[in-house]
Amino acid sequence: MVETNAAAPGVKDIFRREILEEGACRLDELQAVRALRRRALEIFSATPLPGDAAHLWRYTRPERLLPGAPPERNPKPEEERLPTGAEPFLRVLPCRPPLVHPGGEAAEKGVRVLPLAHVPPTRSRLGGLVPPEMGIMEALNGAFWNSGLLLEIPPGVVLEEPIRIQVPAGRGARLPRIAVRAGRDSRATVVEEHSGGKAGAKVVSVTELFLEEGASLSWFLFQTWEKGVSGHLTQRASLEKEAGLFTLFATLGGDCFKADLGAFLSGKGARSDLAGFTLGEGRTHVDHHTEHRHLAGGTRSDMDIRAVLAGESRAVYTGLIRIEEGCPDTEAFQEARTLLLSRKARSETIPELEILTDDVRCSHGAAASPVPEEEIFYLESRGLSRREALRLYVGGFFRASLDRIPPSSRETVERILKERIERTEP
Repeated sequence: MVETNAAAPGVKDIFRREILEEGACRLDELQAVRALRRRALEIFSATPLPGDAAHLWRYTRPERLLPGAPPERNPKPEEERLPTGAEPFLRVLPCRPPLVHPGGEAAEKGVRVLPLAHVPPTRSRLGGLVPPEMGIMEALNGAFWNSGLLLEIPPGVVLEEPIRIQVPAGRGARLPRIAVRAGRDSRATVVEEHSGGKAGAKVVSVTELFLEEGASLSWFLFQTWEKGVSGHLTQRASLEKEAGLFTLFATLGGDCFKADLGAFLSGKGARSDLAGFTLGEGRTHVDHHTEHRHLAGGTRSDMDIRAVLAGESRAVYTGLIRIEEGCPDTEAFQEARTLLLSRKARSETIPELEILTDDVRCSHGAAASPVPEEEIFYLESRGLSRREALRLYVGGFFRASLDRIPPSSRETVERILKERIERTEP
C-alpha cells in the first residue's frame, strides 16, 4: 500500500470551486472546457498528497512545489510587450490570450496559435496525454490552469525557424498549459522557455505533444528561473507511425524543481531521443523523471542525462523504459551521468526496465563521480587556475547537449550556463 499524507488544508482551501469558476469566466472559455476543469477539481479534491513511500516522491516533498496563493490574475506590464524581430515568438501569460509575434515563416505557412480556452477538447485533445488522474500536480493544473495555448502545425509543413514559447514565472502562482499538434509529415522545432520569477513564485505547468504519422518534432525545454522560484512540469508526447521526437531539456535555475517527461511510442517505426543537462548550485533541489513506453514493435528510444552538482545541491533522476507485450524489434537505451564538484552534493539515480516481450535490445547505465583530478592537473599545467580548470571541464561535460540546441536559442542558454558556472562554488 502506498503511503500518503492527508491533503494539505492550505492548498485545498485556496484552490476552491469559486476560484475555478472565476478563472473560467476571465478566460471566457467553452462550456466543454469548463466541464473538464470541474472533473479535474473533483479529482484534485479527492487526491491526497503523496507520502515518502510514493514511488516518484521519495526524495521531493510536494509541499515545496504546491502554490500557497491563488493563481495570478494579471501579468506584469513589461510581459505584455513582445520583442521586435521577425522570428516566431509566443508568450503565455495568466488570464490573457497568448501573445503572438506577427509575421514570420510560421505565419506564412499556416501555423495556427489558438487560446486553449476557446478550442473544443475534441480538437485540442486537452488532457488526452496528461489526465488529472495522473497525480495531484496534474489534477491541480487540469482544474486551475490560468493560461494556455494550442499550437497547430499543418500536415506537410516544414519550418526552418524554431517557434519560441516563452512562459515567464511571476510573483505568485502560475499554471500554464500548452498543447502542440504536429500534422502528418510536418517538421518543426519548438522551444519552451521558463524564465524569470520572484522569490516565492510557484509554477505548475503541463505540456502535451501530439505527433501524427511521419511528423518530426524537436522540443527544447529550458528552465532558467531566478532564485527563490519553485515548480513542477509534466510533459507527455504521443508518437504515431514513423513519427520522430527529439527532446532536450536544460535545468539551470530555481530552488526546487521537479519534471516528469515522457513519450508513448504507439506507432511502428516511431522514435524518441531525449537528452538533458542540469547544473545544481547552493542548496538547489532537482528531481527528474523520464519514461518511454513502447506500445508498438519496431520503435526506438534513447535517453542521455547529465548533471553537475556543486555546494549542497541534490539531483534525483528516475528513468523508466517499458516495452509492452507484442512489441518485437524494439530498441531502448538509457544513460545517466553525474559530476560531483562537492563532497556535500548528493545524487540519486534509479534506472528502471520493464520488458514484457522478446526480441528486443535494451540497456541502461548510471555513474556518479567527482571530477578526475588528473584532468584538472593537466589543465592547471597549461596555466589555468583550479577554478578556471573546473569551469572549463564542466563546460566540456555539457558540450554534446549544447551543440544540439538551435543557434537562435543556443546563445541565450550558453550565456546563462556560463553565468551559473562562474558563480558556482565547488
